[in-house]
Amino acid sequence: VGAGMVPIAQALALRDDPDRPRWRQAYGFLAQAATPDDVVVVSVPLAAAYYLGRSATHVVGASWFDFQEKMTRNADGVWLDWYSGLPLMDSVEALRRLQVAHARGWVLIDAARFHSTRLLPEGLQDYLWSCCQEYAVVPNGSVIVFGWDTTRLPTTASVD
Repeated sequence: VGAGMVPIAQALALRDDPDRPRWRQAYGFLAQAATPDDVVVVSVPLAAAYYLGRSATHVVGASWFDFQEKMTRNADGVWLDWYSGLPLMDSVEALRRLQVAHARGWVLIDAARFHSTRLLPEGLQDYLWSCCQEYAVVPNGSVIVFGWDTTRLPTTASVD
């Protein structure tokens, strides 16, 4: 009985850790704000399936990090995340292409990865701040939520 208490105590300590990512809050917001057609880019794909009830569409990360020897490319030459099989958004250019192809989308990323120069593609942090709206939905800031919506851009009337 005593040996079984250590894993339980560790699990409870992790649950109560004030710095752990609060995925439930971030995905609760997304469940209300997103439409089924929105692109969902995440740093932890399993969290999307668990909390959102559907798969993410892309994974944000650097293609050279960790398990590159396990990674493959799709027919278009895009790296696929080795764990989830989802396309890897591994550069600012990849996000730009995604935004051109999809009018609405979301990026959910844990703060540790967002603030890491090793885990986040170069320049992506600045690009997200410049092109997307940041939503402060997780009080401890452990998960950062960005969104874009080009359907809300003002249209210009044609002059005849």
